[in-house]
Order: sequence, then C-alpha cells, then structure tokens
Amino acid sequence: MTMRDFRTNGSRQSIPNRTQRMDHLSKRRNIFFNLLLYSLLIALPAFLDISCRKAPSPVPDGGEEPEVVDSTLTVLHLQNSSRYAVEDVQILIYKSDGTRELEQLLRLDEFTETVEVVTTEGEKLVAAVANCGKALSPVALGRYDSLSEFGYDFSDENCEAPVMSGECRTRGNMGEISLVPLLCEVVIESVANCLDENYELVENPRVRLTGISGYAGVMQDSDFFPTEIQDRGEWTDLPYDIGMLTQNPGTTLYCYPNETPESSLGSSRTVLEFECEIFGRVCSFEIPLPPFGRGARLLVELEVFSQEDCQSRISVERPTAQGARPTE
Repeated sequence: MTMRDFRTNGSRQSIPNRTQRMDHLSKRRNIFFNLLLYSLLIALPAFLDISCRKAPSPVPDGGEEPEVVDSTLTVLHLQNSSRYAVEDVQILIYKSDGTRELEQLLRLDEFTETVEVVTTEGEKLVAAVANCGKALSPVALGRYDSLSEFGYDFSDENCEAPVMSGECRTRGNMGEISLVPLLCEVVIESVANCLDENYELVENPRVRLTGISGYAGVMQDSDFFPTEIQDRGEWTDLPYDIGMLTQNPGTTLYCYPNETPESSLGSSRTVLEFECEIFGRVCSFEIPLPPFGRGARLLVELEVFSQEDCQSRISVERPTAQGARPTE
C-alpha cells in the first residue's frame, strides 16, 4: 500500500488556530455595529422631528381654534386743564366692543403728557383718574359701565391736588384726555361799600357756603344734582373792612358742582352766605349760586347798600379744555 505524503506544497488543508478565530469574530462584530450605527443615523432625524414638535393648543369645547390676538402701540396724550397739581394718574383701558371689559390698568407716580402702552388692536375706551389717593380696583371697575358708579366724597378732597378725571375713545391708536377736577371754586372778586350815610364801614366781613353737595361721580360730566348735602362750610374772614374803596380780597371757597336750576325751590342749591357788621349790627345775606358744572370757577362781586340790601353779580368760568365722555 502506498502512503500519500500530505506535506507536499499546496495540498495540505490546515485547521484555523485560536488567533485566527478571534480575528474573524472581531470582523463580524464590527460589521454588526456599523449596520446598527447606520440604522440609528437614518432614524434619528425622524425621531427628533417628532420629539421637538409643540403640542397643539387645546381646542375649546366649541371645537374652534384659539384666537390669535394681535397687539399694537397706543399713544395717549394727557392734559391738565386746571391750575392744580397732579400727583399721580391711573389709566383704565377698556375694549370698545362686547361687554367693554377692562384690558389694562396703569398706575403712574407722576404726571406725564405722553403715555405709550401696548394694547390689543382696535378702538379703546380710556379713562384717566388723577389724585385719587388710593389704588383703583380692577375687579370693581372691570367693565366700562362700572365707571358710572365710581364716586368721591367732598369731605375727602384735597384742595391743593383734588380728584381729576377725563376720558376718550382712541382713533388710529391715539387718544387725548383732558384732566378736569370735580372741585369748583367760588371766588370773592370784590366787595363794595355803597352805604349813603357818611361812608360807614362794613366791618368784620366773612363768607361761607351752605348746601354743598357732599358726593359726586368721578367720571360724571353733567346732571350734577346733589344726593347728599353738607349743610354748612366753615366761615372764612375777608382780609379787610370795607370803607370808601372797593376791596378785592380774592378769597376762595370750595365745593362740588351743583346744576340745580335757579327756578328750583328748596335747599338743594348751593348758597353763598355773606356776613358783616353795619352800625354795630350783624347783617347776613344769602346769595344762591347759579347752576355750575365740574371744575367751574364762580367770580362773585358784592355791593352792600344797607343793612337789608346786598346786591351781587356772579359770572361762571368753565374749564378751557374739558374731555367729553365718549359717545356710546
């Protein structure tokens, strides 16, 4: 029997050793990881697109998409129509449609002629209140119609910086408001002694107001008929006795507006009371004031003819720029 020699070149079949097997497994492992990485790179953009999407806004029960509200810059111009100081201003901005809800309430610590505020688009009803002394409530004044219930007591007034207000309807994102005080002035312009008997002095003259309205609507601009009456104000002495020369004291008394007609009977009209001494006798004269609105200035001229007769002339000055209430 002939034995074959398997050691001849090119004919021997070798068995892989341990090192060769490990190299083979390593190559297979590399191929697997490369395929996995390639799959992840393909799937990752789609995953990120899903995860980064914003959740849609909840749809109301009615099934309508939520409304997108556009905003705009509204410019308000404020004017002080009086000689009084303005210490603070509060501005209420209402929508002009629907229930006319309050959109914003701004508080300014000092008076400024121009106010810029971001609002929603559309016309606005704007009210401004100055020198109120207290923060207005956005709840109590949450609708435009509630302004008609907003009032102030005369006893709480500050005669140096009284409550003032005004309103407007914006046009083209702009509005102008003239701040007008509720407080009115009664000024004793002159007092003349017209006695015929040896120029007897009119001595110890003094004045006061009676029948003062005790309450008024802050935003009210007409129909001031008192619902509460402060019976009498304090006496104020005039600076001089009245002799041959007419005196111009300029003494000022304060009150709330009262538009009760002159023909009205009763005590609802505001009255100027002038008291003096003539020949040692105390004489008192009552001078009913004509109807006057908010911020009015009444100039009074008095002429004393006898112990029973005092004539008067009264002129009424109204604010030069009064903001009108927006038409409904």
